[in-house]
Amino acid sequence: MVSSAMTKLSACTLASDDPRKQFAYRQIHSLPSWPSSRTTATTCTLPQMSPSGAVAMPPSPPPPSPPPWPRPPPPSPSPHPPPPPQCDDTQCTSAGNDCCAPAGDTATCRHGWTAVRNQRDCFGFRGASYTCCPPMPPSPPPPPSPPLPPRPPRPPPLPPMSAAERALVRVTSAFQSHGLLTHSVGGGSRWMQDLMRTSSRHDFTVERDCGEHCSAFTLLHPDLPLSVFASGDGHDNGIGLAFEASDEVWNTAVQCMSVLDSNSANRACCACFERQYCPLPSLNQRDSGYCHAACSGGGAAEQLRCKQLAAGCGVNTMTAHWERFPGQAQCSEQEIRDGRCRMCERPQWCVDPGSAGFAFGGHADTPEKWLELFFHKPFPGTRQCKYKP
Repeated sequence: MVSSAMTKLSACTLASDDPRKQFAYRQIHSLPSWPSSRTTATTCTLPQMSPSGAVAMPPSPPPPSPPPWPRPPPPSPSPHPPPPPQCDDTQCTSAGNDCCAPAGDTATCRHGWTAVRNQRDCFGFRGASYTCCPPMPPSPPPPPSPPLPPRPPRPPPLPPMSAAERALVRVTSAFQSHGLLTHSVGGGSRWMQDLMRTSSRHDFTVERDCGEHCSAFTLLHPDLPLSVFASGDGHDNGIGLAFEASDEVWNTAVQCMSVLDSNSANRACCACFERQYCPLPSLNQRDSGYCHAACSGGGAAEQLRCKQLAAGCGVNTMTAHWERFPGQAQCSEQEIRDGRCRMCERPQWCVDPGSAGFAFGGHADTPEKWLELFFHKPFPGTRQCKYKP
């Protein structure tokens, strides 16, 4: 028989190997239902068995907590998000000011406000509702630029150039623009002394190295190989004379040009200006009469021929005496000395129709032709023809 203590087991959970506890557990589960959540839970203990056979119930653990109720799902977002808080329907200017602009109507606002569709229906038109929102405030101005760093101090002015530096600048500029016509002076110490005694360049006498009225110059130009004539060992080459190769110099002073040095000793007037190099010792040192004859003509053409023969633009004395040209008479020493050599009477132009058939003239119109005629032959400088400036 179960003691009266079993009547308190309605809110207890029992689990034991003891048959009596199991009986009490079955009795609990045979109840029609659990107490409602409003019933105050009672802490019960199973009675323990006394020596007389009575049941003494031990303490019972608390009943398990009921499962927590599920949380309600979050509310679904509204299919029509609210307009921004600053928007105002009173600014609508649709028909009737009702903020309803079906398809085909333009959603408009007053005071420059902007119409914003809110995807709501109005008057049976799907998504035709709108509201008016104030215009976006202007963007703030950009932050001011950081101040520029202070300018560095200007460099100190350059010291004034010396006379030598100014001269070097002029020479460099002349070389880059027109080129230079240079003449290396032999016997430099004597010429240096003469130069130091002069007060202007007009007092300096130009060295005549190729005839009584002839001075040979070398053209230095940025487009040409650099070549400066110098006599070499045993000669005092210390100074030189240079002119800017301007149009004025070409048109008034230069008479002819050659590819190589043209044998200064006997190039002018079919004479022997340097006697030690003369092939015909009996010839006149300055003029065998050919330059004098041309310079006495008086006409412009004769005056020009006079200058050309005096500058060595004609046939060299060695060529007139030794060269045998096909179909042309060779001049004897006597004929040259007497002013009767036809080879000594006119310039020998490389490119000139009128010079064709005269010595080597009229044929060297290309670099290849010049090389063929002179370069691989003896005495090319003496034999070569001349080019007009």
